[in-house]
Amino acid sequence: MRQLTFFLMTPMIFILFFTFAFLQLGGYVQSERILPFDHMIIQFIQGWEQPWLTNVMLTFTTIGDAWTVVLFSVVMTLALYRYHQTPQLILFVTTMIGNALLNALLKHSYVRERPLIHRLTEIGGFSFPSGHTMMALSFYFLIAYLLWQYLHTIKSGILLFTFALFMTSAIAISRIYLGVHYPSDIIGGLFASSALLLTATTVYRLYQKHVEKQYEHSQL
Repeated sequence: MRQLTFFLMTPMIFILFFTFAFLQLGGYVQSERILPFDHMIIQFIQGWEQPWLTNVMLTFTTIGDAWTVVLFSVVMTLALYRYHQTPQLILFVTTMIGNALLNALLKHSYVRERPLIHRLTEIGGFSFPSGHTMMALSFYFLIAYLLWQYLHTIKSGILLFTFALFMTSAIAISRIYLGVHYPSDIIGGLFASSALLLTATTVYRLYQKHVEKQYEHSQL
């Protein structure tokens, strides 16, 4: 029992932290007290504007589009199904679907309009939290986590999670650069998706421990 409590303590602390942080940020968004911070960051990032950089940012934002993520997710789902990785398949599908549903629920709860400062591309829908950021964090970090389950080396773990961090950051920054999101939308997306991903992977790890314990008992 003590081992289980210790096992759950760290992820639960972070889940509660990310949830509380998101709710606090949501309050600042609704009161518009966050706008000075948002405008300062937008002006800084959009100050980088160059034709070549705009093309790079458009590429990253396309990678983070819903249909692109769906395509990548289908490929991943088929791969897990092909190799009979049922627990990992369930983790991946439930996390990605849960992420999409959570983002839609939060967007329609906060109903924040997108910034109109300097648009380099057009998009509809509400702004808070960023769907691209939520999907990118869940998709890339979950892929890194699942691959690391098989590689189990420090070097591979660093490489996988560095790649996940780079892709998530690039997609998130592209949304600010292109003028379709406030920085607080990005931060909110990171908080919400982190809480969801940690919850999903914690449940998955509990399942793994249960299977390992059953296997140990069967060997006695």
